[in-house]
Amino acid sequence: MTAASAHPVAPTPKINLPNPPGSSAPIAVAAPGRLRLDEAAANLVAATAALNGWYARETSERHSYVGEGHEVIRLIDAATRELYRVRAALVREICADDEERAIRVDRMIAEFKARRDGDRASDSAPPDGGAA
Repeated sequence: MTAASAHPVAPTPKINLPNPPGSSAPIAVAAPGRLRLDEAAANLVAATAALNGWYARETSERHSYVGEGHEVIRLIDAATRELYRVRAALVREICADDEERAIRVDRMIAEFKARRDGDRASDSAPPDGGAA
């Protein structure tokens, strides 16, 4: 048995997830004020490389596979913190949007009722302005 086959390689599952309908936007969009997942994605890419180092079980004067394992945990933690930060900000944006939408809908309903009530008032008035 060779050294390479004695140690498992980090699993890399291949998952085919279709893009949501109508969404062709890339994950990272460079726009001011927009939430981004770049930092979390970078941490996960680095964690993948470190995880491969963990499974390679190679140690040298400058490098230890145990250190790679600890690095994977640190990077996963950093990615998780970033994901929660982005998630919380997105929840706030969604709540604000819901509130704005509710205000717009309430205004539209009030305008509709005012027009409807105005139409009813003109329907009940005599055509000649009330003079007999």
